[in-house]
Amino acid sequence: MALGAADLNGDSAADIVALNYETETVSVALNDSTGQFPTEQTYPVGAEPVGLALGDLNGDGKPDVATANQKGGDVSVLLNDGAGSLLSELRYPSATGCRSIVLTDLNGDGARDLVGANYLDDSLSSRLNLGQGALGEAQRFSTLEGPYVIASGDLSDDGVPDIVAIHLGAGSVSVSFGDGGGQLGCAP
Repeated sequence: MALGAADLNGDSAADIVALNYETETVSVALNDSTGQFPTEQTYPVGAEPVGLALGDLNGDGKPDVATANQKGGDVSVLLNDGAGSLLSELRYPSATGCRSIVLTDLNGDGARDLVGANYLDDSLSSRLNLGQGALGEAQRFSTLEGPYVIASGDLSDDGVPDIVAIHLGAGSVSVSFGDGGGQLGCAP
């Protein structure tokens, strides 16, 4: 299970998004602005979802939901309608064993792109945002054995996001530096 919090319905109160591995769904519990969560909606996603990311993918200022589906070998994107409900999923092929995802702007165009950690094929994959919530073709970048969890941040102080990965297979951490044009280079 994974968990996230973001204001999905624009009322300035953080709502809860939970990833449900066993039922292959995402649950959204809206905050009533008093810290109570009286309503919950559930949305289907791909097989064996294990990774969750929240962020605006279609440029409307509202956080959308993405999941990494390890068994299905894909990622699910569920766009937010702005009132706290999610639209039907868009599914994009990924690598089998995609364990963790982040949404970050790899190419400096102001739109969040999707990056996944592919545990079974020792790679990171990215899909650049094409606008309106659509993602482009996957690009693969080799990395150390078994990338399991990833995070994004500017680690080289150049204004470009980089990806840091924990590798269970290699028992280490690696940094893949972004070049600002959507490419990643691995530095173990």
